[in-house]
Amino acid sequence: MNKKILLLSIAFLLVIFGAKAQIFSEDFESGSDGWTFVDNDDDGYNWDVANASGLSPILGTGSLVSWSYIDNVGALTPDNLAISPSIELSSSLNNTFLKFTYITQPSYPAEKYSIYVTNSNSVSDIVNSTPVYTETVETGGTLVERVIDLSDHIGETVYITFRHYDCEDEYYLVLDNIILEELENDNAQLLSINTDETIASGDQEIKGTIKNTGAQDITSLEINWQVDSGTTYTDVIDGLNVGLNESYNFTHPNQWNATSGNHQLSLWVSEVNGTPIEENENSSLTKSIEVATGSTTKTPIFERFTSATCGPCAQFNNNSFTAFNEERQDDYVYIAYHMNYPGSGDPYYQPEAAVKHNYYEINGIPSLFLDGKEFTLSGTYAGITERLNDELDAEMASDAFFEFTTSNATIENNMVTLNLDILPYVNGEYNIYAAVIEKETTGNAVPTSNGGNGETEFPSVMMKMITNPNGELVNFTANSSFQDTFTADLSNTYIEEYSDLEVIAFIQNPSNKKIMQAITASTTLSSDNFTKENNITIFPNPSKNGYINIDLLQSGEAKIYDLSGRLVIKNVKLSSGTNRINTSNLSSGVYLVEINSNNKLLNQKIIIE
Repeated sequence: MNKKILLLSIAFLLVIFGAKAQIFSEDFESGSDGWTFVDNDDDGYNWDVANASGLSPILGTGSLVSWSYIDNVGALTPDNLAISPSIELSSSLNNTFLKFTYITQPSYPAEKYSIYVTNSNSVSDIVNSTPVYTETVETGGTLVERVIDLSDHIGETVYITFRHYDCEDEYYLVLDNIILEELENDNAQLLSINTDETIASGDQEIKGTIKNTGAQDITSLEINWQVDSGTTYTDVIDGLNVGLNESYNFTHPNQWNATSGNHQLSLWVSEVNGTPIEENENSSLTKSIEVATGSTTKTPIFERFTSATCGPCAQFNNNSFTAFNEERQDDYVYIAYHMNYPGSGDPYYQPEAAVKHNYYEINGIPSLFLDGKEFTLSGTYAGITERLNDELDAEMASDAFFEFTTSNATIENNMVTLNLDILPYVNGEYNIYAAVIEKETTGNAVPTSNGGNGETEFPSVMMKMITNPNGELVNFTANSSFQDTFTADLSNTYIEEYSDLEVIAFIQNPSNKKIMQAITASTTLSSDNFTKENNITIFPNPSKNGYINIDLLQSGEAKIYDLSGRLVIKNVKLSSGTNRINTSNLSSGVYLVEINSNNKLLNQKIIIE
């Protein structure tokens, strides 16, 4: 197997503790003076100081690395010790905590390590003592911080040892930013303001996340918020039990009656457990909030990065996503970008897919994004499916601040033309993306003998970006309609059946990558003789009687969309002859009927009165 380190930036929020005194620190930027490295299994491979900044910029240019697998060497069974210099823990200290960060490889995370605190640096004394902490890593690819209470060792001179052992054929364990410090008893850091940066008018919740950076558990918090220079709202949230280094998501008891426009929201923690804390960059945050002039129904979008040569992609499909997609596909827009790795990669790879891959800074596949936010593919498949449903439901329930008032596409003579009419309820610069997808492909299946993953059918494959693959940047003005037409040449693509194509579009915030709205456009495969050859008629039109009739020569399927692109009647099977469709649940207005018959598509407007 070939496991290459992907030195890509991984987002991580550095937690700065409220420390009374720092006792010892090591970031390995200047080497490892004073440290002792022991290859206890005598295999010739030991801890080393290396530049792992590609995994996270917080790691800097020096970090400790130990391996359980090396390319061109193979699997290792490490037993490597990194022993600190002697450290004096003064008897005057109130407490002492060890803090450090680590990261392991995303697909092979299960490295095991232990931490020992001893009065001797003898290897036999260390390995025969009881570790103060042991962990086998479950989730890789993310920088993790651990904090360990060493207060029992106050008054001693100690050596701290990190032991990487009892694992095999994973990849690497990276350690950095090792700190010993005395903490304030009661302290907290405000990690984030969780109220969205774009919201609807009316009563809105003020939300945030804190982390306990004090030595004591948090049982109560005094939290304050203010919009612009208005009233300050202060309240105490009690009955809490937030342990050291744990985070807590809170909602302030007082809501904000938001009015349209741009505002500054300030949020800060003033007391922890009834003890006042200093207001500084750790305990307070400010966020710019735009309150929209209106809102509409949200259509989420899943973006998936996959390949016909990716084994874990097939496992995710077979155990979770395929069944989920079959059940919920009418609730969202879906596009799959097929990549050129692992191995030979997918035969239908398009370089345009790499643009999005790089935009999201993806470090491996399968990778899934919901409305621009990466979905965590860890845990049991049953748990993943449950979270897919929950997170999709949450997105569907959220407000959208862009409305596709018109979205129609025509495919004719290898050219696609997309007309969009967008009504924004916010101001600012956003990117429009549009793509042609094929609903199902089979020609990109790769034999398992050539590295294929066993899959033979692939849904919603991206065939061509209609817009620039980096998006089309538009400066929107609230309540001012935007119209544009986009075209693309479908020659030299991997399209299997033109009758199986769809056009999708979505609007994305370039500052935080959040996708604001998505749509599946009404798509017409142009054919002058289509209605004549198939004798298709829709009547009555306008309809006043709560139904329409579709008369056609050959069997097919019908769907009805409203003008925002929302599917309102789905997958009606049509037999040859006259078919009646009940429309009594539709509100008065204009709708689009899409008929798929004889491998061709017809789109026709109808009016419901």
